[in-house]
Amino acid sequence: TGNVTVQNLNIKSPFANVAINGGIYANNVLNFDVVVDDIDLSKMPSYLPYPIEGRASFAGHVSGTIDNIIFSSKLKADKLIFNGEALTDVTGQCNYRNGMFSISDLQWMQETGKVVFNGQINASNGALAGKLKVDGVKAESLAAMTNFKNNYLTGIFNGEMDLSGVLSNPNVHLLGTIDDGYLKKYPLKKMSIDASYNDNTVVINQFYGEQNNGKVAAKGTWTLNGPLNVVFSAQDIDASLFTGLMNYDADVKGSVNAYAQVTGTMESPQANVSFEVSNGGIGTATFDKLTA
Repeated sequence: TGNVTVQNLNIKSPFANVAINGGIYANNVLNFDVVVDDIDLSKMPSYLPYPIEGRASFAGHVSGTIDNIIFSSKLKADKLIFNGEALTDVTGQCNYRNGMFSISDLQWMQETGKVVFNGQINASNGALAGKLKVDGVKAESLAAMTNFKNNYLTGIFNGEMDLSGVLSNPNVHLLGTIDDGYLKKYPLKKMSIDASYNDNTVVINQFYGEQNNGKVAAKGTWTLNGPLNVVFSAQDIDASLFTGLMNYDADVKGSVNAYAQVTGTMESPQANVSFEVSNGGIGTATFDKLTA
């Protein structure tokens, strides 16, 4: 068979502009340089459970054969939107071979924080394996990208996220620290977390936080819109933090040492609690020590 050569082929469409130079040679060998500009990602297929917004570009090289295409490219985007979260200054390397996308040093900014991803994605079924390294990004922003709307634990996260499962329902293992954070509306400092998210279930392997001289820790499981089974322990924390976590609506003051086994649901928790409140009060009543 003869060679097929393409020079300066330009294709314009509403969702991308393509420029191709190269050819198909003996034994169906491919050798193309490809530049794709102004890709409207909202019009492209996605394995994610939400649309991606924004425009990107890549410049790459196609080799291999018609039956076994090999592709390497550099990606770039000024701004992308993932489930409402803005990613800016996006760059990275993406290679394709034998049905697998290999992604190297895909990095972006989220506000003032930075994220770097390395991993692989199966083109046929969306299977995912990779790691995110995170420096100074809001915990709630990262959660939203995995389609987990988190309004309970907020703050600036530094650490790593291991990803597996499939793009449409990823498994996430989170390990790191959270600065300037809040548990619900209550401020905590020096938080550390080791947790997993899999099929709408959060597994808290370890959580620890400090509030002034107080400490709080937690371990357990929580299924979104489902059962809750978490153990809390606290030492010298503000009573309002503890009652807030228990969804107990009372004007309680003082310093609390406590242990609680919380079940039920997040909207309607049930707690088996033992506690001691020092130098406290309920409403206008005050006391030196209260135990239960």
